[in-house]
Amino acid sequence: MTLGSMDNANGLEVEVVIFERDRQHWDRLSEDVASFETQPDWKPDS
Repeated sequence: MTLGSMDNANGLEVEVVIFERDRQHWDRLSEDVASFETQPDWKPDS
């Protein structure tokens, strides 16, 4: 499923931000969101 095909995004939460260096100054996320300036050598917990 592509993001554009979702009818209801309720319940979705941002968990990880990759390429934070490119974010807009007005884009604010919670402190508990993992973020990386560039592509990390990281995998989510299973």
